[in-house]
Amino acid sequence: MPAADAADADADDAGSHEKKYDLVALAAPKLVSPLIFVVSYLLANRSLVGRLYASLLARKNGFLRLATQDSLQLLSLGFTPAAGRAITHPVTIVKDYPPASKASSSSSSKPQQLGPVTCADYHHAYRSRTTSPMQVCDWLLDNLEKTNKQLNAVIRFDPSSIREQFAASEARYQKNAPLSPIDGVPFVVKDELHAAGYLGACGTNALEKSATPASKDCGVVANLKAAGAILIGKSHMTELGMAMNGYNPVNRLCVNPYDTRREPAGSSSGSGAAVAAGLCPFAIGCDGGGSIRMPAARCAAVGLKPTKGLVTNEGRVIETTTTLGHVGPIAATAQDALLMLHYMTSRRDVGDIPRSLATPNITNLKIGIYWPWFRDVNDSRIKSICEESVNKLKQLGADIVDIEIPHLNRAGRAHSAIILHECRGAMTKLMGEQKWDNAVMEDLGYEVRMKILVSETIDKLTTDDERKQPLVDTAFACREEIFKCFASLLEKKCDVIATPTMPTLPPFHANGGPKLDVTEDSCSMRFMLPANITGLPAVTVNVGWIEDGSHHLPVGLQFMGNCSHERRLLQLAHLFESPEGVGVSWKRPDVYVSPPFAS
Repeated sequence: MPAADAADADADDAGSHEKKYDLVALAAPKLVSPLIFVVSYLLANRSLVGRLYASLLARKNGFLRLATQDSLQLLSLGFTPAAGRAITHPVTIVKDYPPASKASSSSSSKPQQLGPVTCADYHHAYRSRTTSPMQVCDWLLDNLEKTNKQLNAVIRFDPSSIREQFAASEARYQKNAPLSPIDGVPFVVKDELHAAGYLGACGTNALEKSATPASKDCGVVANLKAAGAILIGKSHMTELGMAMNGYNPVNRLCVNPYDTRREPAGSSSGSGAAVAAGLCPFAIGCDGGGSIRMPAARCAAVGLKPTKGLVTNEGRVIETTTTLGHVGPIAATAQDALLMLHYMTSRRDVGDIPRSLATPNITNLKIGIYWPWFRDVNDSRIKSICEESVNKLKQLGADIVDIEIPHLNRAGRAHSAIILHECRGAMTKLMGEQKWDNAVMEDLGYEVRMKILVSETIDKLTTDDERKQPLVDTAFACREEIFKCFASLLEKKCDVIATPTMPTLPPFHANGGPKLDVTEDSCSMRFMLPANITGLPAVTVNVGWIEDGSHHLPVGLQFMGNCSHERRLLQLAHLFESPEGVGVSWKRPDVYVSPPFAS
């Protein structure tokens, strides 16, 4: 967006009911060394210059104009959007579920691989004795180290624990008594969640140097293990989940399997890369501002941010954002995402299996699109692929509905204020104020350090309205206002809302010293934040490819729905995988490993 238009949009944001498209990326100087060291020093020492710098950034980006009459009235409601809303999965008892997929056909011992290896492929291979869990274990251990040298996706793994879990699974299959369709299927968990026997440090040296192995699994890992899934390690994440680029000052850089020169996106970078590379058909991620959906989109996977409260947050290393954070699946396919969601939510009986996703009939399904937002992408090829995908849905019977969404700029600013406030507050509570202050300067990487230090100043600001409300309080009130807006749209105007997932191609990873590019980060999260602010579910699925020399770069489309409509969203995602639907072809990544039963 041109600078003049951006300024006009920012000015218009003051009007509470202005329908003009107003979303503008956060504006701040791009800081690299040595400038980032100087600004960091001024902020850390609470100097007048540092406070003025942070205050000017807040004013320039519209933070002080968060308040509206509606948001001020909402301050007293104490309302938590979408919290605690549960989903009920239709179930059916199927003896040998799911059926063999394209990569597991029994017509030959080494069939041509036409898609990513899925849970169905593992289950069928074990049932048919094409391979055994211990054979998969040997293959996996052979490839973990090799793949890590290329991608750095799995930062910690324990061969003895992996062997023990696979041996138990093999014993169950030998007795023809697997616990579930995911028995013997490997997965990884983001370093933000505890897993028994593993350090959990949320990707930061502030915790890593004093962390001890967890004594028990977090809730979702325990649930998946109870269904027989095999935890193979902790996946790479950006520091405290607050960086978008896949870089971590402790665990180094995680790269994209589709082009190792490029970023996989954060903060669940390792989970997305591990799935794309074939190490596992699903992984656990955490999403406070797109951190499941962004790496899924850039790694051609399905990423689901569930309804707030559906999946337990129990067992997180630190509650970096209780308000905005969600735990959910990154998976090779929509069907795998459904399976994973089903077993993540609670412990299940052996026969309790979610009904397989069928190609849905979407006749008269109302897909809402706010076209100015939808088309606000930085690459015309992304826009073309996403618009073509919407047209294909229309050809299949969907009703494309033009909608207007106010408050998008306010949603972004409220999100930034809340997530920084909660992360800093959680770390202070965990470590104590003095230890945290020391850790900010001694242990944090410069990118996260700068964000934390700027947030200290923003937290102390008040809004520009006559009431002078604390900025963070007003941000929480805005969250409620935005939830009401989206809930109303999804009840009265449309069934789902569609956007591109990412407005840019995966950027090339930076070489050299630290950098902070707030504008680039804000742009990357353009389509992410409303689902986090509202707690509503959202899914991304791959809908096409952009060729870059010998590399194939995926393009994601996002669907956002009403509370507890995860199955509907996954059915739409499945439509793009099914030959009877849109049928987008799969491209093998540059870095990919196949288990022994697949070519």
